[in-house]
Amino acid sequence: MGLGTSVAQLLGEAEAIVGAWERASEVFQQGLDYTRDRPQHRGYHAYFLARLGEIELECGDSRVAASLAEEARRLAIPGNIETDIWWRRVAARAHSAMGQPRKALSLGREALAIADSTEDVLLRSGARLDLAEVQLRAGRRSEAVSLVREGLELLDRKGAVLPSEHARARFADPLAEDGAGVRGADEQTWTTRGA
Repeated sequence: MGLGTSVAQLLGEAEAIVGAWERASEVFQQGLDYTRDRPQHRGYHAYFLARLGEIELECGDSRVAASLAEEARRLAIPGNIETDIWWRRVAARAHSAMGQPRKALSLGREALAIADSTEDVLLRSGARLDLAEVQLRAGRRSEAVSLVREGLELLDRKGAVLPSEHARARFADPLAEDGAGVRGADEQTWTTRGA
């Protein structure tokens, strides 16, 4: 991995963790530009595409996110675990937001299975939280809350304070309602900023 890819990957991830989406977009775009004409960095090109798809979700453009995830899927090198997780996470959320729950659930479960083959707490918790979002949109509240709690437990054990705070804010309503009885019809209309 060359300097252009390593710096963009690390800095972009740091900006994404703090929710600085505009800056994260700039950094990941720089990484994408660096890898564009460098075939030896094809795997990282796919990674940057997937991460830019994540940012499109945060900005509310699910169709662009889905397109970027599909391009990342096509370019991903088999066995590049991080990229394999990220394009599936992005695609799952995008298809969920576009009203395709079956496809979204399948991709989200695949991402989680791959993430759980690693020791990376952020990947493992992130895959759970993204699948929880998909589950909520599909009306599967109890499964979603269980995934959120698992994700939070992983983050809290690691001492990942900022990602834990973001997750609690992201899922504040379902967490608050947990134990307050069945949510009912509102389950079907749950949305996030990326919808």
